[in-house]
Amino acid sequence: MKQRIIISLFVCFTVLLTAGCAGRGTGPAVPEGITADIDLTAFSDTAAYAEVSRMQVYTDEYMGKTVMLRGAFRAVEHPDTDGYLYQCVIPDGTGCCTRELEFVLAGEHTYPEDYPRKDKEIVVIGTVSTYTRAGGTFCTLTDAQIYF
Repeated sequence: MKQRIIISLFVCFTVLLTAGCAGRGTGPAVPEGITADIDLTAFSDTAAYAEVSRMQVYTDEYMGKTVMLRGAFRAVEHPDTDGYLYQCVIPDGTGCCTRELEFVLAGEHTYPEDYPRKDKEIVVIGTVSTYTRAGGTFCTLTDAQIYF
């Protein structure tokens, strides 16, 4: 009887542990051969959310590395200019919370013509960098490519 309980608990624990490790689907097609130092597209929602949270706190550990992530596209009005800030929005596993990671595309682009519609699933690849605005330091992906 004790052995059955232990085995049942082990199976339940294993199922719960691995449930958070599943990938998040295929999403937009990324050309073959495109790689990144850190590929968050294979992470579960919860793991990707946690890694982006960590990236925003410990930015120095990620500086200069390329990151690939999947999320929803968002453009928000820039608080200091008449332009926009472009974001990849990553939900947590429960869907109640999100983390936004800003990106700046490589080359010349015009919004909204060269960008997807709001909340469309995207994959973004860019280099981790920071910038300062209103006394704060913000994490962003520069020289980014977007796939949607």
